[in-house]
Amino acid sequence: MFIEEVIADGFKSYSTRTNIGTFDKQFNAITGLNGSGKSNILDSICFVLGISNLQQVRVGNLNELVYKQGQAGVTKASVTVTFNNSDKASSPVGYEMHDKIVITRQIVIGGRNRYLLNSHNVQQNQIQNLFHSVSLNVNNPHFLIMQGRITKVINMKPPETLSMLEEAAGTRMYENKKAGALRTLEKKQTKVEEINRLLAEEITPTLEKLQKERANYMLWVSNNNEMERLQRFCTAYEYCQVKHRLENKNQQLEEMEQSVSQLVSTIKALTDRDTAVQREIKDRTLSRDKARGNELKKLEDEHSKLSKEIASTESKLKNKNSELKSQIEGLKQSSSAVGELRKQMEQKEKVHEKEKAKFDALAQQEAGTKKEIEKAQWSMQALTAGMSEEPRSEDGECQGRSLREELLDAQTRLATMDSEQKKKNMAITSFKDRIASAEQVMTRSKQDGNRLAKEQTATEAFINQRKAELAKMSFDSETFGKLQAAARQGESAWHSMQQQLDSLRSHLHGIDFSFADPYRGFDRSTVKGVVAKLFHIKPDFAHYHRALEVCAGGRLFFVVVDNEDTAKALLEKGQLKRRVTIIPLTKINDHSVSQQVVRQAKNIIPSQAEAHLAMEIVGFEKEVMSAMKYVFGSVMVCDTPETAKQVTFHPSVRVRSVTKEGDLYDPSGTLTGGSAPKGGNLLMKLQELSTLEQKVHNQRKEYDQVCAQLTQMQAAGSQFSALDRELKCKEHELALVLDRISRSEHHSAEQSVQEMKGQMKQFQEEIANQPEEKKELEKKVKQFEKDIKNLDSSREDRIKYYEKQVVQLKQSAQQHVDKLEKQREKAEQAQVELEVIRNEMLAQEGKDQDTGKGQESLAAEMEQMTEGLQKKKESYEAAGAKLDQMRNDLKSLDATLGSLTEELASNKQQREEKELEHKRVVHKIQQLQKDDKESHVVVARLEQEHPWIVKEKTFFGKKGTDFDFEANSYQENKAKCNDLSAKQNKLSKNINKKAMIMFEKAEQEYKDLLSKRDIILNDKCKIEQVIHDLDEKKTETLRRVWTKVNKDFGAIFGTLLPNATAKLEAPAGMDETEGLEIKVGFHGVWKQSLTELSGGQRSLLALSLVLALLLFKPAPMYILDEIDSALDLSHTQNIGHMIRTHFPHSQFIVVSLKEGMFNHANVLFRTRFVDGTSTVTRYAIRDESDRVEVPGKEIDKDAASKKRKAAALGA
Repeated sequence: MFIEEVIADGFKSYSTRTNIGTFDKQFNAITGLNGSGKSNILDSICFVLGISNLQQVRVGNLNELVYKQGQAGVTKASVTVTFNNSDKASSPVGYEMHDKIVITRQIVIGGRNRYLLNSHNVQQNQIQNLFHSVSLNVNNPHFLIMQGRITKVINMKPPETLSMLEEAAGTRMYENKKAGALRTLEKKQTKVEEINRLLAEEITPTLEKLQKERANYMLWVSNNNEMERLQRFCTAYEYCQVKHRLENKNQQLEEMEQSVSQLVSTIKALTDRDTAVQREIKDRTLSRDKARGNELKKLEDEHSKLSKEIASTESKLKNKNSELKSQIEGLKQSSSAVGELRKQMEQKEKVHEKEKAKFDALAQQEAGTKKEIEKAQWSMQALTAGMSEEPRSEDGECQGRSLREELLDAQTRLATMDSEQKKKNMAITSFKDRIASAEQVMTRSKQDGNRLAKEQTATEAFINQRKAELAKMSFDSETFGKLQAAARQGESAWHSMQQQLDSLRSHLHGIDFSFADPYRGFDRSTVKGVVAKLFHIKPDFAHYHRALEVCAGGRLFFVVVDNEDTAKALLEKGQLKRRVTIIPLTKINDHSVSQQVVRQAKNIIPSQAEAHLAMEIVGFEKEVMSAMKYVFGSVMVCDTPETAKQVTFHPSVRVRSVTKEGDLYDPSGTLTGGSAPKGGNLLMKLQELSTLEQKVHNQRKEYDQVCAQLTQMQAAGSQFSALDRELKCKEHELALVLDRISRSEHHSAEQSVQEMKGQMKQFQEEIANQPEEKKELEKKVKQFEKDIKNLDSSREDRIKYYEKQVVQLKQSAQQHVDKLEKQREKAEQAQVELEVIRNEMLAQEGKDQDTGKGQESLAAEMEQMTEGLQKKKESYEAAGAKLDQMRNDLKSLDATLGSLTEELASNKQQREEKELEHKRVVHKIQQLQKDDKESHVVVARLEQEHPWIVKEKTFFGKKGTDFDFEANSYQENKAKCNDLSAKQNKLSKNINKKAMIMFEKAEQEYKDLLSKRDIILNDKCKIEQVIHDLDEKKTETLRRVWTKVNKDFGAIFGTLLPNATAKLEAPAGMDETEGLEIKVGFHGVWKQSLTELSGGQRSLLALSLVLALLLFKPAPMYILDEIDSALDLSHTQNIGHMIRTHFPHSQFIVVSLKEGMFNHANVLFRTRFVDGTSTVTRYAIRDESDRVEVPGKEIDKDAASKKRKAAALGA
């Protein structure tokens, strides 16, 4: 198999589809300038071969293989290599039928990567297996030497050099198989350890436990047999006793029946006498009760009532008498006091009138003096300003202006008044005409106005009635409206929450457990529910929710009940809709991790790490603790994988642990993890479901409360709404009526008439008042004209006169002020004293008048009370006499009834004694009859329950049998039987009736595990033996290959470099099967280190080793990239010639810049870099006639083909 053609598209510097070929099957050379894309051709071939070390192709990631990393619009790179497979001897295994094999590898920016094999998508491992079958392992290549790596071959460490020989010898594949076999050995050892653990921890303890249970079961069976023998003996004894009692009961029954007849006759006589006595007692009691109930009670009530009335009247009379005396005494005292007060009042009145007269006189003098002062001051100011001496009005009108100004003002006002009067007269005439026309309109439209007025009145009456009804209802419409809005909002919120809850429940349908009651009266509280709903994650550990899901696993959906009976009832009659696993709390075994182990786990981890027992981070009810131990008690949760590894695999802990991300570590060595568990965050969804259910419950509760309030107010609300609607309609009608009235012709005319009449009346009143005002103005005008003429004469003299008069008047006024203040105080004091005495006298007179009237009425009342008291005393004495007589009669009747009652009690006691005796006898008779019947029943029952009685009753009581009652005591055997029964009851609680079967099953399981362990150990020994045998064959093969390669290595190196030799030998302290290193000698002297060699010598040494390996087992192709860079022209010429002449059986693809190398090639490819992309041109240097034939190819072709087919069939 060799490369025929390479097609690169978007790969590195080849931006467009570029065909590189046809390749020669022997020697191909590639040359070109630096950077033109020579090595990229070799990189494309390695890319298809599946190289994983991208440094070999000089990139850091796959995206760099795309042309300019996708920045030039090219987003993918693909390389197609066509292999010629016409030589079936070198064909890959399984591909002999294909003459050509086309392999394509494509990558896309972003990471997509795919392989095509003959246009079919395949996996990468299939491509690698294809190349491995023809010794082309691109990840451990001896056929591939990339640019600058030729000398690295000799820098390899001894084990790496040995691996090249192993690859050439074909033993490398054996190492991979050996590693797989060793892993299988580890698994088998783990299985053996697991079997040993099962035997030690479960099977052996179970066997020991079942062995004890089997012994208890055998003892239980033995005791059952002994109990059956003793029960038969006791049953036979009891049967004989019952039969004996039946024979002795008839005589006792006859005697008891005679005694019963005598007792019956005695009881009958006593009963007849009791009846007669009771009748007589009843008659006498009836007459006594009648007298006592009617007459006696009436007399007692009347006597008691009179007694109370007499006492009350006497008390009232006494109080009235004392009150009358006190009033008479008080009246005498008050009359003398009133006389004294009257005298004092007359004196005070005289004093007050005298003082008041003085004060009034002084006040009048002071007022006159003030007016004279004001008049003098005004006159003085008017003369100074050129105005009139006298003021024109009391309120100061016209003050501050000259006489001429006032004259002009008065004349103007007089003219204005005349003009306004004329206008008002004209307006009055106009109003009269308009009112007449409007009244005609009103008369014409009066009928319509009355009709509208009636409608308005009726509507207003209806509205007032509805408002009164609404006010009486005391209904709060605002509250009702708020409640309706709250109800709508609450219902909407509740439905929304319920939809969310239903949606969440639909996602969590697996956690709902529905069942029907298995029987009537079933207690549903015995079913605790699904495990997932019985616990909650503590708030501080909410981030461990995924770990808890992994811990619980499928147990989250187990159902917890109180005991196995409930579980059985649910499974049989609960009508379950799906298969469930039920956990009875009474049957759970505690396998939880001990606290000592938990403490040990926490001690071995770092201080900042976390490790908790899963059960410690969840909360739950105490009653389901055993279920929580079953689910969470055997697992620990850790914060990181490192902590989990320490806890799981520590020798003193070894507990299953789970990380926060859900990775499960098992002490047996298994690790479960990766993607998140299916179903998402179940526990977080459960927490959300619980919160949402609480919210829905609260919202529903609020909604129900609002609905209840609405229901209470619904009737009143409906009535209120109806009335309110009617009211609003009527108010709207009223508004329409008012609008019609306001727009009606009658209303407009009436309104305009009223307005015009009002204005006309106002004008008439103003005109009527004008004549007096006009006369006053005319008078003022004349006076002003007169004053203006006299104003200039004697002004200065009069001003001095008025100044002197003002000073004198002010002095006089000051003296009057002092006298007036003193007189005011005296007058006010006299008035106060007079008022006090007057009020006191009036109060006393009113009191005396009331007292006189009360005295007269009190005397009349006392006289009436005295007469009534006398009559009541007479009635009281008569009633007392009648009451004493009746009491004496009742006493004699009570004595007679007492004697009859004593007789009746005596008879009753005798009758009760006889009846008691009769009952005892009858009871004995009934007991005997019952015993007789029971004895027959007991005999029948015993014979029915124990069929053996009929067959063996002939042996009852006979000596020497199992039923010898004399030799064997019934009491001892009964006690022995009871003891055995008690022991069996205790034993049966712990007995396992399936112990025999379970023991056999466990024993068989024990044997099976031992057999499996033996098989595994045997397989392990076989695998170890095969590995040992193959190791020997590998060693033998490696030694043979080493010998052959070492010989060729030295010969080739000596040919390329005369007087030099090379060899492969084991380093000191190592065997040739452990590692090889390269030694070089010149002229028989071996170099201590390869660092002494020049670059060219090192390249020749590495190339010699590759060619030596090629001679031993040629690969289909060899890829060499500038291996001659450090060689001179002669060495390059020699290597090119050696490749062409000595290695015609393999395809060489060589990149070189030297003619000495590529001139020996059959085909030459020249690369160029044009316009940012690489191009390739093919040149055929030699034709078919100038090729080197492959030696022995024609002869051995058929034999090699047969050998390859046989190898393929063997595989």
